[in-house]
Amino acid sequence: MVYIRKIISFIRLYFYLYLRIACIIIATMAGCSPAVQKESVVDTPEEHYLSGMQKLQNDDLNAAETDFKRAIELNKKSPYGHTGMAFLELQKTNYSEALGYAKKALKFDRDFVDAYAVKGRIITTRKRGKTWFEDAIEPLEKALNLDPENHITLFFTAECYLTAQNYLKAHQFFVKALEKEGAYTVKAREREALLSKIIDEAPASENSGYVALDDRIDRSDLCVILIDELKVKDLLKHSLPS
Repeated sequence: MVYIRKIISFIRLYFYLYLRIACIIIATMAGCSPAVQKESVVDTPEEHYLSGMQKLQNDDLNAAETDFKRAIELNKKSPYGHTGMAFLELQKTNYSEALGYAKKALKFDRDFVDAYAVKGRIITTRKRGKTWFEDAIEPLEKALNLDPENHITLFFTAECYLTAQNYLKAHQFFVKALEKEGAYTVKAREREALLSKIIDEAPASENSGYVALDDRIDRSDLCVILIDELKVKDLLKHSLPS
């Protein structure tokens, strides 16, 4: 009799465990969405990223977004789609959203060069806080360590130094960017030519070089240049009676 009871208890325990395992499997399957099927050999996160970046260069933001979101749909843990969205939100000047996408891309792939590059570019463009340069140059340097000849990274690094008014460093990186053909070749050539003139002229003030690179110069900007270059403040100090 005791032996039969043990058998019954064992059967109950076995059935209970089996039922628990079955419930877990069913719940897991119910929570998982079916995998997105590729529609062609070029329907991949990387191909959609490259296609979206080309459309972004042509200012076709809606088409670019479609590509980037498709890349994410195909593989949510791939860095391609998230990096593309970071570039897109950057172009829209949505810096917080752009930075969020860049960080997500790096979460999934710590060696993805473009994600580091766009992160540095976002911080440079936003230019928030006293340590913005250090915060921006760090991911850019990581990108350069991974790929020293990456055109986008070289250009973004040059722009970072330019924004910090380090004209010599900026010029060096614009020259390096021009050695590699890419999306920013025309812009890099324009920047390099203008920086060459600024460096040759050796402006006396920081403002003169910075304003010279801005296409939106007005009379107030010219006044700043004249005051700095002619050292009007120093002249007034010497001319005013003490």
